[in-house]
Amino acid sequence: MSTTFRSTTEADYDAIRKLLRDSFGVDERSPLLDRECMRWKYWIPRADWKGSRSFVLETGRGIVAHGCIWPFTLLSQSTRLSASNVIDWAADKKAAGAGAAIFRHLCTMADCTVALHGGEITKRVLPMLGFKPAGEMWTFVRPLRPFHQMLNHQYRNWKLPLRLARNSLWSLWPRYRDRGWTTRQIS
Repeated sequence: MSTTFRSTTEADYDAIRKLLRDSFGVDERSPLLDRECMRWKYWIPRADWKGSRSFVLETGRGIVAHGCIWPFTLLSQSTRLSASNVIDWAADKKAAGAGAAIFRHLCTMADCTVALHGGEITKRVLPMLGFKPAGEMWTFVRPLRPFHQMLNHQYRNWKLPLRLARNSLWSLWPRYRDRGWTTRQIS
């Protein structure tokens, strides 16, 4: 059976949505599957990337793998590299090797590819594709408006009042000033 690698359009929304839902085992209401969110990530034009950032592998059965390029630029004193991170990387469990195949295709679309985050399967597969850890990425968040956040939170369950209490305490924590960091605006 022949396999085709191609970029996607908004007409592929339903098929990609089904593949992502089945692959990641997420609820129908997951933000990952939201049409506007997918439109923003995949299809809205960007100055640093021409065309769709979403790609699929197709066989006669339909879409068997999907990945999205998150493009960015790495700068040093002397070099400018086009770089990418592959997000929303998923494959049909019945299509052996499809996930690795699309990932390899996507890695050829920039000077280098980095993996900034991923689930357990991704963490097991990346070393088999030649990736090596080069450092760790940490995300820090400070709630500024905990009550507003509570009113707009996507999940309303028994944890909500506890989350409000925790976030209220965090928002009151002392703000640190100059710790040796400086900022400057760049164009």
